Amino acid sequence: STAPYSLSFEQGVDYLSLRIPRETLALPERVLRAVTATAFGPANPTARLAFTYFSQLAASEELRGGSGAEALVHPSVELLRAVVVSQFGGVLPGRAKVPEAPLSLRITQYIRDHLADPGLCAPRIAAAHGISVRHLYTVLARSGISLGDWIRAHRLAECRRELAGPQGRLRTIASIGRTWGFVDATHFSKAFKHAYGISPRAWREQHHPAPPHR
Repeated sequence: STAPYSLSFEQGVDYLSLRIPRETLALPERVLRAVTATAFGPANPTARLAFTYFSQLAASEELRGGSGAEALVHPSVELLRAVVVSQFGGVLPGRAKVPEAPLSLRITQYIRDHLADPGLCAPRIAAAHGISVRHLYTVLARSGISLGDWIRAHRLAECRRELAGPQGRLRTIASIGRTWGFVDATHFSKAFKHAYGISPRAWREQHHPAPPHR
C-alpha cells in the first residue's frame, strides 16, 4: 500500500501482516493498483494454494523466525506474485496467454542463470530465444513481469542473501554487488536501501557485527 488505511472487525481476530517491498514483486504499478484491497476468493486456485501456505506460515513462529526463515523469502514473494498475476490475468485474453507460458518460463530461467552477468540486457535475452526485443517485452508483460524491475529485484535478493550469509564479511560490499551485476557501488547501495529500507552495510552488521576494537 502507498496510502494509509483502516481495518475494522466486528469480532476479535488474530491478524498477521506480512510486509513486502513493492519493488520486490517486480510488477507494473497498474497491476498492483488493480488488486489493491481485493479479497482473493476460492475460485482462484492459485489463491487457494497461497492461502494454505501463508496460513501455515502465520501459525508457525519457527518458520518465520527459525534458521530457515531466510530461505522462505524468495518462494513466498514468487507465490504472492503468482497470485496477483493470476487475479489480474483473468481480464486478459486467455487465448494469447497459453502458448506464451512456456517461453516466459524459459526466459525467466535464462535470466536467473545469468543474473551475475553485468552484460545481461534485453537484446541479449531476446537473441538467446530467437525473438525480437519487442516480442520479449510482450511475452513478459503477459506474465506481469517488468524486465528491469525483475532483474534488479532478483539481483538485490542475491546480494542480500550473501551479505547475511556465513561468508558475508569475507568480501567487500562493493565486490558482492559487482558479483551480481551492480558495477557501480553507489548505485547498488541506493538500490538496496530503496528496496529494503536499510543500507547494505547496516544489513551486514545486523548479521555479522564487527569485532570490538581494543
